Amino acid sequence: MMDFACKKIEIKQVVKCGFGLSKADFRLMEFMLNNDEKYFTTHELSKKLGLNLSTIQRSVKKLHEKAVIERKQINLAGGGYLFTYKSKDKIEVRKLVISVVRNWTKKVEEEINRW
Repeated sequence: MMDFACKKIEIKQVVKCGFGLSKADFRLMEFMLNNDEKYFTTHELSKKLGLNLSTIQRSVKKLHEKAVIERKQINLAGGGYLFTYKSKDKIEVRKLVISVVRNWTKKVEEEINRW
């Protein structure tokens, strides 16, 4: 937790806000970061987190777009394919968060200068 003027801010809030994540998105992100050596299907993630499959699919899409998780395609023998997902390395994710915070800081500074 950090103090910012008149308010205490948890790092979780910074990450959620910075990436525009819902509670489910952030929960999935934390799970993936704590299990960053394994690829998961959306069905596995749904079972492990006790969340609806469509919620997991939306969260996976968002986290993939934010470059927090990576996707691997597995071609099935009978045709078709299956996507599996894995968290990027924690160091990479930390760098992404720092980049988001730096961009936010720059925007705040620009607004203060216009004020």
